[in-house]
Amino acid sequence: MLTDQWVDTSGSRPITERIELDYDELIKDFIQTRQWETQAVEAFHDHSMIEVIYEELARDYVGIMRSVQSFLGVDEEIVQPETHKQSSRPLAYSIINFNELRKKFLGTPWETFFEEG
Repeated sequence: MLTDQWVDTSGSRPITERIELDYDELIKDFIQTRQWETQAVEAFHDHSMIEVIYEELARDYVGIMRSVQSFLGVDEEIVQPETHKQSSRPLAYSIINFNELRKKFLGTPWETFFEEG
């Protein structure tokens, strides 16, 4: 929302701005996202599913895509992403109040969102 750039297809303009996040807004967003995930699982409970975790996809694109293609039963084909990460900076740098949020989320289901590594 800060830059109004929703997809980066060129890879030429990484986001460098730092932002401050509101704890209460994050809680609302985390809860809403968890509800959407639960609804999706419930909607497809009679179907085979594969879970793709963004961080794993970013770390091992080729391996994850191989798993997805195998799951779909299609011939393996090397594919490349057509979009780029908007920022490769660590969260602790990108979020001004990262340490404060990490402390507040400690012991919650969302504490893993504030791990660096």
